[in-house]
Amino acid sequence: LLTGTTGLLYAVGAAVLTVKFLVDALAVYRAATREAEDKTTKRLFGFSIIWLFALFALILAEKLIGIAPFGGLL
Repeated sequence: LLTGTTGLLYAVGAAVLTVKFLVDALAVYRAATREAEDKTTKRLFGFSIIWLFALFALILAEKLIGIAPFGGLL
């Protein structure tokens, strides 16, 4: 985003995915029992794989669709 390589689709998608990631991370932090912590940790790990794949997929989608990137801010 700062370098002018991605556009609005990536910015919005990354923001939504990152909020979900942070919510899951907070659930791990707040887990009251060992069983709850194990469950939320596994869910966070699984989502982290999806999160990273989705970020790269958003970059690819922008390039394939031809969405113009933001101008570099740096």
